[in-house]
Amino acid sequence: MGTVVLKCGGSVADELGAGFFQSIKELLASGFKVLLVHGGGPDITSYLKEKGIETKFVDGLRFTDDEVLSAVEVMLAGKTNRQIVKLLKANGIPAIGIQGPDSCFRAELIDRDRYGLVGAMTGAETGVLMHLLDLGLVPVVTPLAEGPTGEHLNVNADSAAAYAAIALKAEELLFVTNVKGIMKDGVVLESTTKSDIDSMIEDGTIYGGMIPKVKGALNALESGIGAVRIVSGQDAVWSSGSFSGTAIKKEEM
Repeated sequence: MGTVVLKCGGSVADELGAGFFQSIKELLASGFKVLLVHGGGPDITSYLKEKGIETKFVDGLRFTDDEVLSAVEVMLAGKTNRQIVKLLKANGIPAIGIQGPDSCFRAELIDRDRYGLVGAMTGAETGVLMHLLDLGLVPVVTPLAEGPTGEHLNVNADSAAAYAAIALKAEELLFVTNVKGIMKDGVVLESTTKSDIDSMIEDGTIYGGMIPKVKGALNALESGIGAVRIVSGQDAVWSSGSFSGTAIKKEEM
């Protein structure tokens, strides 16, 4: 069996259901190795508001100065990561929290003047992660990365998960959301492609909060992964030997 990488949004962590945890246990029991990369946007925004620190987005990216980065690290490592690890352990899953800059994720500054300490992923190191996976643990990793001179950078969790999946030669990359998959005419699609998604966005089948979800999946697909899925964290993501949700695959030639 191979490796499965899950990307779990920070807002989804509070909504993970019993089926989700049971399927992780079944994946491990079936011989899969499982890695989880999480976000934490809502927690970070709430914490910044509480501390009276302005939240500013530039081109959709959270402007991250030293003060904001400190808050990001506090919330990602101190709250969201620990919460997910605690939930996994409470459901009988051996998990361990890892910080992205700790020999996991590498990135480079995009534009410090414009975005602050925000990085674009350049790679994922597998040494520490493979060691933990070989021990049967589920690493839960924050979306932070080490920059070229050792500085910590805020990175996109979707991109971090994609780089981890590529580096680990993962069999599946699952985007864990609060929906069962991509719906069309009231039915969850088993699979789809980029051209189909573009058409569904244009005709309104895919709308609202689903648009950034599928775009994140498409970006991961373009990074070199064979197939990605959108699944629900409220249900089983693996059952009876197959994955749930909607698989987004490359166009057939």
